[in-house]
Amino acid sequence: MLQMRIYRSFVLLRKRGTQLNTLPIPGERCPKALAVAFAWFGVTFAIGLPPPLKAQIAEWRLADLPVFEVGRDDGVWLHGVTDAVFSAGGVLLIADNGNNRVLRLSPEGEVVDSLGREGAGPGEFESVTRVFTAGDTALVYDVVQHRVTSWVSGQKPVVRQLPQWNGFHTVMRGVVSPGAWLLSTHETSFEGQTAFREVWTDVLSFDPVARTTTPLGRRHINYEYFVREQYGPENWGTTTYGMDFLGSAHLAAADGSWMFVPMDRAVVEVHAVNGLSSALVALPVELKPYSKEVWEPTRDRLLSGTSGRSKARAVRISEELWVEKFAVGAPAGEAEETEWIVTNPLRGDVGATVVVEPGVKLLGGAGELAVVVVHTDLDEEIVQVRKILRGET
Repeated sequence: MLQMRIYRSFVLLRKRGTQLNTLPIPGERCPKALAVAFAWFGVTFAIGLPPPLKAQIAEWRLADLPVFEVGRDDGVWLHGVTDAVFSAGGVLLIADNGNNRVLRLSPEGEVVDSLGREGAGPGEFESVTRVFTAGDTALVYDVVQHRVTSWVSGQKPVVRQLPQWNGFHTVMRGVVSPGAWLLSTHETSFEGQTAFREVWTDVLSFDPVARTTTPLGRRHINYEYFVREQYGPENWGTTTYGMDFLGSAHLAAADGSWMFVPMDRAVVEVHAVNGLSSALVALPVELKPYSKEVWEPTRDRLLSGTSGRSKARAVRISEELWVEKFAVGAPAGEAEETEWIVTNPLRGDVGATVVVEPGVKLLGGAGELAVVVVHTDLDEEIVQVRKILRGET
Protein backbone atom coordinates (compact mmCIF):
# COMPACT_ATOMS: atom_id res chain seq x y z
CA MET A 1 0.00 0.00 0.00
CA LEU A 2 1.32 3.43 -0.94
CA GLN A 3 0.63 6.53 1.14
CA MET A 4 1.82 10.01 0.15
CA ARG A 5 1.46 13.48 1.62
CA ILE A 6 2.82 16.83 0.42
CA TYR A 7 3.09 19.71 2.89
CA ARG A 8 5.14 22.71 4.01
CA SER A 9 6.36 21.29 7.28
CA PHE A 10 8.86 18.63 8.17
CA VAL A 11 8.38 14.91 8.64
CA LEU A 12 8.64 12.92 11.85
CA LEU A 13 9.74 9.57 10.42
CA ARG A 14 9.54 6.30 12.26
CA LYS A 15 9.08 2.68 11.28
CA ARG A 16 5.61 1.82 12.46
CA GLY A 17 3.59 0.18 9.73
CA THR A 18 2.59 2.65 7.05
CA GLN A 19 1.69 5.46 9.40
CA LEU A 20 2.96 8.93 8.51
CA ASN A 21 3.59 11.52 11.19
CA THR A 22 4.21 15.25 10.85
CA LEU A 23 5.10 17.94 13.33
CA PRO A 24 3.78 21.28 11.98
CA ILE A 25 6.11 24.26 12.10
CA PRO A 26 5.07 27.93 11.76
CA GLY A 27 5.30 28.88 8.11
CA GLU A 28 7.54 31.89 8.56
CA ARG A 29 10.24 29.74 10.21
CA CYS A 30 9.89 26.77 7.85
CA PRO A 31 12.20 26.06 4.87
CA LYS A 32 10.53 27.07 1.60
CA ALA A 33 11.10 23.77 -0.23
CA LEU A 34 8.26 21.30 -0.41
CA ALA A 35 8.78 18.08 1.53
CA VAL A 36 7.30 14.84 0.21
CA ALA A 37 7.00 11.71 2.33
CA PHE A 38 5.54 8.33 1.49
CA ALA A 39 5.46 4.84 2.97
CA TRP A 40 5.67 1.59 1.00
CA PHE A 41 4.91 -1.60 2.99
CA GLY A 42 6.24 -0.15 6.23
CA VAL A 43 9.31 1.61 4.81
CA THR A 44 9.11 5.41 4.93
CA PHE A 45 10.86 7.62 2.37
CA ALA A 46 11.22 11.41 2.33
CA ILE A 47 12.21 13.92 -0.33
CA GLY A 48 12.79 17.59 0.38
CA LEU A 49 14.06 19.82 3.19
CA PRO A 50 17.44 20.46 1.52
CA PRO A 51 20.28 21.26 3.95
CA PRO A 52 22.44 24.36 3.68
CA LEU A 53 25.16 24.17 1.03
CA LYS A 54 28.44 23.23 2.68
CA ALA A 55 30.34 25.68 0.47
CA GLN A 56 28.41 28.51 2.15
CA ILE A 57 29.35 27.46 5.68
CA ALA A 58 32.42 28.86 7.45
CA GLU A 59 35.16 26.60 8.76
CA TRP A 60 36.27 27.41 12.28
CA ARG A 61 38.93 25.77 14.42
CA LEU A 62 40.18 25.74 18.00
CA ALA A 63 43.46 27.45 18.84
CA ASP A 64 46.41 25.10 19.30
CA LEU A 65 47.65 26.83 22.47
CA PRO A 66 45.30 27.03 25.47
CA VAL A 67 44.35 30.18 27.34
CA PHE A 68 44.95 28.08 30.46
CA GLU A 69 44.93 24.41 31.43
CA VAL A 70 44.61 22.30 34.55
CA GLY A 71 45.93 18.81 35.21
CA ARG A 72 49.49 19.17 33.90
CA ASP A 73 52.32 19.68 36.42
CA ASP A 74 50.09 21.64 38.80
CA GLY A 75 49.26 19.00 41.40
CA VAL A 76 45.67 18.63 40.19
CA TRP A 77 45.01 15.03 39.14
CA LEU A 78 41.95 14.54 36.97
CA HIS A 79 40.34 11.20 36.21
CA GLY A 80 37.23 10.51 34.13
CA VAL A 81 36.27 14.12 33.37
CA THR A 82 32.68 14.04 32.07
CA ASP A 83 31.63 17.67 31.71
CA ALA A 84 32.66 21.32 32.08
CA VAL A 85 30.65 24.52 32.01
CA PHE A 86 31.18 28.24 32.63
CA SER A 87 29.06 29.91 35.30
CA ALA A 88 28.56 33.56 36.27
CA GLY A 89 31.67 35.70 36.20
CA GLY A 90 33.68 33.36 33.98
CA VAL A 91 34.07 30.71 36.69
CA LEU A 92 34.72 27.24 35.20
CA LEU A 93 33.15 24.13 36.73
CA ILE A 94 34.72 20.73 35.94
CA ALA A 95 32.96 17.40 36.60
CA ASP A 96 35.84 15.16 37.75
CA ASN A 97 33.86 11.93 37.90
CA GLY A 98 36.73 9.55 38.73
CA ASN A 99 37.46 11.56 41.87
CA ASN A 100 33.76 12.07 42.76
CA ARG A 101 34.09 15.86 42.82
CA VAL A 102 33.38 19.15 41.07
CA LEU A 103 36.19 21.70 40.75
CA ARG A 104 35.54 25.45 40.64
CA LEU A 105 38.22 27.43 38.74
CA SER A 106 38.77 31.18 38.55
CA PRO A 107 38.74 32.94 35.15
CA GLU A 108 42.56 32.69 35.29
CA GLY A 109 42.47 28.89 35.74
CA GLU A 110 43.23 28.61 39.46
CA VAL A 111 41.32 26.05 41.56
CA VAL A 112 39.41 28.08 44.13
CA ASP A 113 36.99 25.52 45.53
CA SER A 114 35.83 21.93 45.22
CA LEU A 115 32.89 19.82 46.30
CA GLY A 116 32.49 16.12 46.59
CA ARG A 117 33.62 12.71 47.72
CA GLU A 118 32.22 9.22 47.32
CA GLY A 119 29.06 8.58 49.30
CA ALA A 120 25.32 9.18 49.60
CA GLY A 121 25.21 12.23 51.88
CA PRO A 122 24.90 15.92 50.95
CA GLY A 123 27.84 16.90 48.78
CA GLU A 124 28.72 13.25 48.11
CA PHE A 125 28.39 11.42 44.79
CA GLU A 126 28.37 7.99 43.23
CA SER A 127 28.68 9.53 39.77
CA VAL A 128 29.45 13.13 38.80
CA THR A 129 27.63 12.70 35.50
CA ARG A 130 26.88 16.26 34.34
CA VAL A 131 27.17 19.76 35.71
CA PHE A 132 24.84 22.65 34.84
CA THR A 133 24.50 26.22 36.08
CA ALA A 134 21.71 28.56 37.10
CA GLY A 135 23.30 31.94 37.83
CA ASP A 136 26.08 31.31 40.36
CA THR A 137 24.57 27.96 41.41
CA ALA A 138 26.17 24.72 40.24
CA LEU A 139 23.74 21.85 39.61
CA VAL A 140 25.55 18.50 39.80
CA TYR A 141 23.66 15.53 38.34
CA ASP A 142 24.34 12.04 39.75
CA VAL A 143 22.85 9.40 37.43
CA VAL A 144 23.45 6.55 39.89
CA GLN A 145 21.59 8.19 42.78
CA HIS A 146 19.01 9.87 40.49
CA ARG A 147 19.47 13.23 42.13
CA VAL A 148 20.81 16.77 41.64
CA THR A 149 22.98 18.67 44.13
CA SER A 150 22.65 22.48 44.13
CA TRP A 151 25.90 24.10 45.22
CA VAL A 152 26.77 27.74 45.84
CA SER A 153 30.39 28.28 46.88
CA GLY A 154 30.64 28.83 50.64
CA GLN A 155 27.17 27.41 51.35
CA LYS A 156 25.91 23.95 52.26
CA PRO A 157 24.85 21.85 49.26
CA VAL A 158 21.15 21.09 48.76
CA VAL A 159 20.12 17.69 47.39
CA ARG A 160 16.96 17.18 45.31
CA GLN A 161 15.79 13.77 44.18
CA LEU A 162 14.60 13.55 40.58
CA PRO A 163 11.06 12.24 40.03
CA GLN A 164 10.02 9.09 38.22
CA TRP A 165 7.67 9.30 35.23
CA ASN A 166 5.36 6.44 34.27
CA GLY A 167 7.51 4.08 36.29
CA PHE A 168 10.82 5.14 34.68
CA HIS A 169 13.70 7.05 36.26
CA THR A 170 14.31 10.47 34.73
CA VAL A 171 17.60 11.85 33.41
CA MET A 172 18.62 15.50 33.72
CA ARG A 173 19.34 17.08 30.31
CA GLY A 174 19.64 20.79 30.99
CA VAL A 175 18.30 23.96 32.62
CA VAL A 176 15.58 25.86 30.76
CA SER A 177 15.31 28.43 33.57
CA PRO A 178 15.97 28.38 37.35
CA GLY A 179 12.43 27.05 37.86
CA ALA A 180 12.44 24.55 34.97
CA TRP A 181 14.86 21.66 34.54
CA LEU A 182 14.78 19.59 31.35
CA LEU A 183 14.37 15.87 32.07
CA SER A 184 13.82 12.76 29.96
CA THR A 185 13.08 9.05 30.33
CA HIS A 186 14.46 5.99 28.50
CA GLU A 187 12.00 3.32 27.35
CA THR A 188 12.88 0.35 25.11
CA SER A 189 10.44 -1.93 23.29
CA PHE A 190 11.10 -4.83 20.92
CA GLU A 191 9.58 -8.08 19.69
CA GLY A 192 11.16 -11.42 18.85
CA GLN A 193 14.64 -12.85 19.32
CA THR A 194 16.22 -10.80 16.52
CA ALA A 195 14.66 -7.40 15.99
CA PHE A 196 15.07 -3.67 15.90
CA ARG A 197 14.45 -2.04 19.25
CA GLU A 198 12.87 1.40 19.30
CA VAL A 199 14.03 3.49 22.23
CA TRP A 200 11.65 6.30 23.22
CA THR A 201 11.87 9.23 25.59
CA ASP A 202 9.33 11.44 27.31
CA VAL A 203 10.62 15.03 27.40
CA LEU A 204 9.67 16.74 30.67
CA SER A 205 9.90 20.08 32.44
CA PHE A 206 10.48 19.78 36.20
CA ASP A 207 10.04 22.53 38.81
CA PRO A 208 12.56 21.59 41.55
CA VAL A 209 10.89 23.75 44.22
CA ALA A 210 7.22 22.92 43.63
CA ARG A 211 8.24 19.39 42.51
CA THR A 212 5.78 19.42 39.63
CA THR A 213 6.46 17.69 36.31
CA THR A 214 5.02 18.82 32.96
CA PRO A 215 5.24 16.65 29.82
CA LEU A 216 6.62 18.48 26.76
CA GLY A 217 6.58 15.72 24.17
CA ARG A 218 7.47 12.15 23.31
CA ARG A 219 10.35 11.39 20.94
CA HIS A 220 12.12 8.47 19.33
CA ILE A 221 15.66 8.75 20.72
CA ASN A 222 17.57 5.67 19.52
CA TYR A 223 17.58 2.45 17.53
CA GLU A 224 19.15 -0.77 18.71
CA TYR A 225 19.45 -4.12 16.97
CA PHE A 226 19.04 -7.16 19.21
CA VAL A 227 20.54 -10.39 17.85
CA ARG A 228 20.52 -13.96 19.15
CA GLU A 229 23.36 -15.88 17.51
CA GLN A 230 24.79 -19.42 17.70
CA TYR A 231 28.54 -19.65 18.38
CA GLY A 232 28.84 -23.43 18.47
CA PRO A 233 26.79 -26.63 18.49
CA GLU A 234 25.30 -25.80 21.89
CA ASN A 235 26.42 -22.23 22.51
CA TRP A 236 24.09 -19.27 21.98
CA GLY A 237 24.57 -15.65 22.88
CA THR A 238 22.77 -12.34 22.59
CA THR A 239 24.22 -9.01 21.50
CA THR A 240 22.76 -5.53 21.32
CA TYR A 241 24.16 -3.28 18.58
CA GLY A 242 23.79 0.49 18.39
CA MET A 243 22.25 1.85 15.19
CA ASP A 244 23.37 5.40 14.57
CA PHE A 245 22.92 8.27 12.12
CA LEU A 246 24.02 11.29 14.11
CA GLY A 247 24.37 9.01 17.11
CA SER A 248 21.75 8.95 19.83
CA ALA A 249 19.26 11.78 19.60
CA HIS A 250 20.14 14.84 21.66
CA LEU A 251 18.28 17.07 24.08
CA ALA A 252 19.49 20.48 25.23
CA ALA A 253 18.01 23.56 26.88
CA ALA A 254 18.59 27.31 26.68
CA ASP A 255 16.79 30.56 27.43
CA GLY A 256 13.26 29.23 27.85
CA SER A 257 13.51 26.68 25.01
CA TRP A 258 14.35 23.04 24.62
CA MET A 259 16.10 21.65 21.57
CA PHE A 260 15.99 18.18 20.07
CA VAL A 261 18.29 16.67 17.43
CA PRO A 262 16.64 13.47 16.14
CA MET A 263 18.59 10.46 14.95
CA ASP A 264 16.99 9.99 11.57
CA ARG A 265 16.53 13.56 10.32
CA ALA A 266 19.20 16.20 9.79
CA VAL A 267 17.47 19.00 11.72
CA VAL A 268 17.46 20.74 15.09
CA GLU A 269 13.98 21.20 16.55
CA VAL A 270 13.55 24.28 18.75
CA HIS A 271 10.52 24.47 21.07
CA ALA A 272 9.50 27.09 23.61
CA VAL A 273 8.94 25.37 26.93
CA ASN A 274 5.56 27.16 27.21
CA GLY A 275 4.50 25.50 23.93
CA LEU A 276 3.76 28.79 22.15
CA SER A 277 6.34 28.51 19.34
CA SER A 278 8.44 25.96 17.44
CA ALA A 279 11.08 26.17 14.72
CA LEU A 280 13.72 24.06 13.06
CA VAL A 281 17.22 24.36 11.64
CA ALA A 282 18.35 22.10 8.77
CA LEU A 283 21.81 20.49 9.16
CA PRO A 284 24.26 20.10 6.26
CA VAL A 285 24.64 16.32 6.46
CA GLU A 286 23.61 13.44 4.24
CA LEU A 287 20.80 11.22 5.48
CA LYS A 288 21.65 7.52 5.68
CA PRO A 289 18.60 5.31 6.20
CA TYR A 290 18.78 2.28 8.45
CA SER A 291 19.09 -1.04 6.67
CA LYS A 292 20.65 -4.45 7.09
CA GLU A 293 23.10 -3.56 4.32
CA VAL A 294 24.36 -0.58 6.36
CA TRP A 295 24.46 -2.52 9.61
CA GLU A 296 26.15 -5.79 8.57
CA PRO A 297 29.59 -4.49 7.46
CA THR A 298 30.05 -2.26 10.51
CA ARG A 299 28.21 -4.01 13.32
CA ASP A 300 31.31 -5.06 15.28
CA ARG A 301 32.47 -1.42 15.39
CA LEU A 302 29.05 -0.20 16.52
CA LEU A 303 29.29 -2.10 19.79
CA SER A 304 29.39 0.25 22.74
CA GLY A 305 32.57 -0.26 24.77
CA THR A 306 34.65 -1.78 21.96
CA SER A 307 36.97 -0.15 19.48
CA GLY A 308 36.21 3.32 18.28
CA ARG A 309 33.51 5.89 19.02
CA SER A 310 29.94 4.74 18.45
CA LYS A 311 27.97 7.70 19.77
CA ALA A 312 27.87 11.30 18.67
CA ARG A 313 27.12 14.19 21.03
CA ALA A 314 25.69 17.70 21.18
CA VAL A 315 27.34 20.48 23.24
CA ARG A 316 25.99 23.90 24.29
CA ILE A 317 28.32 26.90 23.88
CA SER A 318 26.38 30.04 24.87
CA GLU A 319 23.51 30.36 22.35
CA GLU A 320 25.09 27.83 20.00
CA LEU A 321 24.43 24.10 19.84
CA TRP A 322 27.40 22.17 18.44
CA VAL A 323 26.25 18.84 16.95
CA GLU A 324 28.84 16.14 16.37
CA LYS A 325 28.60 14.27 13.08
CA PHE A 326 28.47 10.52 13.62
CA ALA A 327 31.29 8.40 12.23
CA VAL A 328 31.94 4.70 12.71
CA GLY A 329 34.75 4.33 15.24
CA ALA A 330 38.41 4.02 14.36
CA PRO A 331 40.24 0.72 14.92
CA ALA A 332 41.23 -0.07 18.49
CA GLY A 333 44.08 2.07 19.80
CA GLU A 334 43.68 4.76 17.15
CA ALA A 335 42.29 8.19 18.02
CA GLU A 336 40.19 10.02 15.47
CA GLU A 337 39.21 13.59 14.79
CA THR A 338 35.62 14.74 15.28
CA GLU A 339 33.61 17.09 13.09
CA TRP A 340 31.04 19.45 14.60
CA ILE A 341 28.21 21.47 13.04
CA VAL A 342 27.71 24.82 14.81
CA THR A 343 24.07 25.89 14.87
CA ASN A 344 22.30 28.82 16.49
CA PRO A 345 18.83 27.36 17.15
CA LEU A 346 17.38 30.58 18.55
CA ARG A 347 18.47 32.50 15.44
CA GLY A 348 17.63 29.58 13.15
CA ASP A 349 20.82 29.05 11.16
CA VAL A 350 24.00 27.00 10.73
CA GLY A 351 27.10 29.10 11.36
CA ALA A 352 30.11 26.86 10.77
CA THR A 353 31.77 23.49 10.94
CA VAL A 354 34.65 22.73 13.30
CA VAL A 355 37.12 19.83 13.17
CA VAL A 356 38.66 18.86 16.54
CA GLU A 357 41.94 16.95 16.41
CA PRO A 358 42.34 13.33 17.58
CA GLY A 359 42.69 12.75 21.31
CA VAL A 360 40.75 15.90 22.20
CA LYS A 361 37.17 15.76 23.53
CA LEU A 362 34.97 18.86 23.41
CA LEU A 363 33.12 19.46 26.70
CA GLY A 364 31.51 22.89 26.41
CA GLY A 365 32.34 26.56 26.44
CA ALA A 366 31.01 30.11 26.38
CA GLY A 367 31.40 33.02 23.99
CA GLU A 368 34.78 32.79 22.26
CA LEU A 369 36.09 30.01 24.52
CA ALA A 370 35.78 26.23 24.23
CA VAL A 371 36.63 23.70 26.96
CA VAL A 372 38.25 20.40 25.99
CA VAL A 373 39.84 17.45 27.75
CA VAL A 374 43.08 16.09 26.30
CA HIS A 375 44.22 12.50 26.87
CA THR A 376 48.00 12.18 26.77
CA ASP A 377 50.18 9.17 25.93
CA LEU A 378 50.86 8.84 29.68
CA ASP A 379 47.13 8.35 30.30
CA GLU A 380 46.81 11.80 31.86
CA GLU A 381 43.74 14.01 31.51
CA ILE A 382 44.28 17.73 30.99
CA VAL A 383 41.38 20.20 30.78
CA GLN A 384 42.16 23.13 28.49
CA VAL A 385 40.34 26.36 27.69
CA ARG A 386 40.99 27.32 24.05
CA LYS A 387 39.90 30.22 21.87
CA ILE A 388 37.43 29.55 19.07
CA LEU A 389 38.98 30.92 15.87
CA ARG A 390 36.00 31.93 13.75
CA GLY A 391 37.08 31.97 10.11
CA GLU A 392 35.33 33.32 7.02
CA THR A 393 33.22 31.39 4.53
